[in-house]
Amino acid sequence: TKLPIENNWSGIKKALENNKKKLLKELQDVPEMPETFHRLHDMWLYLGELKGKLSIYENIETIQTKPPKLNEISSLEVEYDSIQVKDVGHERSATISLINEVATGLMAEVKTALENYATWYATFDYHEKKIQLRKPKSALIENIGSSSNHMFLHLIHFLSLHEVAINKGSKFVPSFLIVDQPSRPYWGEEGDSKTKDPIHSDMSKVSTAFKMLNNFIDTINNEYHQEFQMIVFEHAPSSMFQGLKNVNLLEPFRDGNALIPSKWYK
Repeated sequence: TKLPIENNWSGIKKALENNKKKLLKELQDVPEMPETFHRLHDMWLYLGELKGKLSIYENIETIQTKPPKLNEISSLEVEYDSIQVKDVGHERSATISLINEVATGLMAEVKTALENYATWYATFDYHEKKIQLRKPKSALIENIGSSSNHMFLHLIHFLSLHEVAINKGSKFVPSFLIVDQPSRPYWGEEGDSKTKDPIHSDMSKVSTAFKMLNNFIDTINNEYHQEFQMIVFEHAPSSMFQGLKNVNLLEPFRDGNALIPSKWYK
């Protein structure tokens, strides 16, 4: 019952409705009010920024990049292949194990002076940043109270860190150490022993500490072929240093004689 013109009109109407929907969708992306510059200052600022950005690309077509040379490519490939990403956690664990190994060796060297702790293990506490003693076959960390044992742990701590730094080729740790009177737990200010009882062997323990410092220089020289210097301030008698080839004994710092002479800063 419908005439051909009615069918044609329905198709045109449907097409126009679809076009209307498309235009309405596009219209949503267009702002209702056109954005304008509120002040002349803003316009000039915008134009200045735009000109600055456009100037970057002004002559971009005239720039001719030279192709890299073969030797440069080879050099970059070598550098790329040499890049290694290390696991920080694994590297830290390995370094702590190395510190423990060096500290254990130093403890064995001075075990006669450590007495009751001679067979204990040296353990580096990463969070506390210090060497502690662990009882064999136990997780117990001993809180030692003897000042003499603290002195030996103090020396072992720093010697271990320095050797590991040299072992790993660290560029951030200088190869020198200043030690202020390591014999203090045993000796007074003027080199008088706190005890004359030979049973305690105070002189023997002090001598053991000095020998450890002397031997450390040999270790760095011979095993790592590096130099290391120590400055040790002491009140102990000069006889305690006899036979230590790495010791250069200076005159007593008295009557104006000092490590840093006053004439240096006058």
